[in-house]
Amino acid sequence: MTAVRSNNGTRAHSRVICRQQLSDHIAAKLGISVRPEDVRLITSPDDPYTWQVLPEKRHLFTKHLSKHSTGAYRELSRGVGISFEAVLLAKAPPCKVTERYRHQCDEGNSTLDVSFTEVIARLEVDKENLEAELRIARDRESEAVKDKQQAEATVAQLILDSQGIKEEKQALSQQVREMTRIIEHLRNATLKSVDQIVNSFKFDLGSFRARSYVNQSY
Repeated sequence: MTAVRSNNGTRAHSRVICRQQLSDHIAAKLGISVRPEDVRLITSPDDPYTWQVLPEKRHLFTKHLSKHSTGAYRELSRGVGISFEAVLLAKAPPCKVTERYRHQCDEGNSTLDVSFTEVIARLEVDKENLEAELRIARDRESEAVKDKQQAEATVAQLILDSQGIKEEKQALSQQVREMTRIIEHLRNATLKSVDQIVNSFKFDLGSFRARSYVNQSY
């Protein structure tokens, strides 16, 4: 229970410091007197000021000050004038100013340092450029993926074609071996038949000569 009260006390103390720093910043930057308890992160059209915020700190301005945590109060205290600043609302009501800053309000705050606003504008432009480059990179990546898939499909088809050619070559080799075997068989059969014919002719010729010899003897 003591720890809870201590945490609540720390949060309240941080909130008071944060409100005071924001109030001082508004007075120093715009010459507008806003009591610390009246400082708002989420401003309305009735407020004479609003906030110009870097993108990475915008989440701090989506909640009211009373709803923030101790860590958020400290982050706001560290970032005031660095990552965000107060600027005059375009159509602000008459200013409640201190004597010190009255001339700034009367002159339309002509001495306002616009460098912070310019930085944010440049960051917005840079963000748009980065988003455009990211889209281009994604498009190129998509094209590269398509090219890779097409190349892989071509390689796969070439592999299939080479396998088909290999199988066809093997079939042709088998046919050549079979034809060679048949030719060899026919050659051997032909030679055997020729030998048989020659031997038969020699036998017939010998018989004929023997009969002729016998006849001549008579």
